[in-house]
Amino acid sequence: TVVSGTATITAINSANTTINVVAGSTATLAWTINNKTCADSVDTVILLNKKRPVALPVVGADTVCVNNLIQLTSGTTGVVLWSSSNTSIATIDTKGKLLAISEGEVFVSYVVIESDGCESEESEAFLITVTAEALGGIIHGDAMVCKGENTISLRLDDYEGIILRWESSLDDFTSFTTIKSTSSVLVISNITAKTSYRAIVSNGICDEVISAIKTVDLLLDTDQDGICDIYDLDDDNDGILDTVEGDGDTDGDGIPDSLDLDSDNDGILDVIESDNGNLDSDGDGQVDGPFGDNGFADNLEDEVDSGNPIFTPVDTDRDGKPDFQDVDSDNDGISDLVEGGTDPGLDTDGDGMIDDTYTDKDGNGIIDMVDPDNGGIAATIPDTDGDGVPDYRDLDSDNDGINDIEEAGLEDKDGNGLVDEEGELVDGTNLPDEDNDGIPDVLEPNNPNLSYLIDKDNDGVVDGIDSDGDGIIDAVDGAESVFGDTRDSIVAGISTITIPNTFTPNDDGVNDTFEVGQMILFAPNFSMEIRNRYGNLVYQYKHNGDIHKEPRWWDGYSTGRMTINKNEKVPDGTYFYVIKFNNEKTKPKVGWLYVSR
Repeated sequence: TVVSGTATITAINSANTTINVVAGSTATLAWTINNKTCADSVDTVILLNKKRPVALPVVGADTVCVNNLIQLTSGTTGVVLWSSSNTSIATIDTKGKLLAISEGEVFVSYVVIESDGCESEESEAFLITVTAEALGGIIHGDAMVCKGENTISLRLDDYEGIILRWESSLDDFTSFTTIKSTSSVLVISNITAKTSYRAIVSNGICDEVISAIKTVDLLLDTDQDGICDIYDLDDDNDGILDTVEGDGDTDGDGIPDSLDLDSDNDGILDVIESDNGNLDSDGDGQVDGPFGDNGFADNLEDEVDSGNPIFTPVDTDRDGKPDFQDVDSDNDGISDLVEGGTDPGLDTDGDGMIDDTYTDKDGNGIIDMVDPDNGGIAATIPDTDGDGVPDYRDLDSDNDGINDIEEAGLEDKDGNGLVDEEGELVDGTNLPDEDNDGIPDVLEPNNPNLSYLIDKDNDGVVDGIDSDGDGIIDAVDGAESVFGDTRDSIVAGISTITIPNTFTPNDDGVNDTFEVGQMILFAPNFSMEIRNRYGNLVYQYKHNGDIHKEPRWWDGYSTGRMTINKNEKVPDGTYFYVIKFNNEKTKPKVGWLYVSR
């Protein structure tokens, strides 16, 4: 029975019945058990009809990236039990945190369970799309660039999404600079330091991702020919292979010879001392291009990019040191700095090198004072005697027949024109000047003993050629086939004198006198006797040692005491000569000659 409240009992006389309590209300019911014998047994129960909890729509993002978490909410109270339609795509915990596992679509829903056991119906399924993250990709391009004017191109490959920007850093991205570019190709110019680059990519949904980092190293390109030194066979473009220049530092200026345009700091550029100055049209110490891919001038190798030079750097004095590393290329005791026209005052310690107290702002090995690139003035290399051999390679710079070493005041015991002690140098600021005209003797012809035979124009300069290119004319060179001279040149010259055995005194201008060539040069005090076949003296002459005066050679007239007619020439026939050299070293020459008209 219904004691209180509003309820409906479907079967009041049955042990089992259904009771409907008005929703949201409470009813008290009693039931009575009667066995018709004993007293009734009565009990009561209070029933509460509570409303079922309602599952509201799921609230949260409907798109999530793989490996990301999102928070979903139910908007209800009570215990919420979440579920995922596919846990391989996404899982969700009791607090509504959804973890995206793989790309795809998944439905999530929940039910509400209250403490008294009331459970809601399942919420409306909520569709979530799980999308893959963006891919940062890999940057391809140059990993190295040469210092100087440079341009490189970087390309982002294998990325997914859109490029938001690029970033660069000098400190491994402890700090960075934003580059406003959304292109997959990034072009950078004038890189001045080692720099790292990366791209920032997004798909518009997921978090930004960073590409792999690309680091570009800045490599030295000393000659700025676009070929980095590590690949360049001639780092300083002086026309000399780095392997030839070696790892040394000849002048000790801290710049290795392979990067130094004046390795011995004598003021004469290496390109000139190696004999390639004609390939340096602008005088900057570097040969003109093209250079191919190996950095060595094409004009100096047998084939483009072969690296095989067609020349060997000049070593004038054959001492094993090429001129570009030798402060005295001809070994005459006068430094190349002095003979090359550079102010000797720049070498106060007399070591043949410009003093290290002077600056070299661009670090190319050329002191600023003589570097045209830095406002300096390079000396014009003199060739005083105009023989095609510059003074710094010429053992007799003025061609006066006196070797430079002697005119410089140095001792030359063996007379070879070279210093007796290796490395000996004279003070270039105080060279002897006999006539005090401001021109040192080495540059001014001043030989009072030149014979007319070797100086026919009497200009003080020896006539003739220089077969061995040492700057000493053959006529006074005791060693015509080698670099240098010899003190025994006079004796050697006498031994080479050729005495004719015939002459034709017919006044036709050809072979009209009995003349012994170069006699005045090698034995200016000679005397000569001519006798007929009977031993009678026909002609006698003694030269007085005057090398500037031509001897009076026999012209066919007799000067003997037995001559009948001095106005007539001797008859044709055989005559005998005796030539005395009068030098106490050489025996007289005795022979015959035939006179024929």
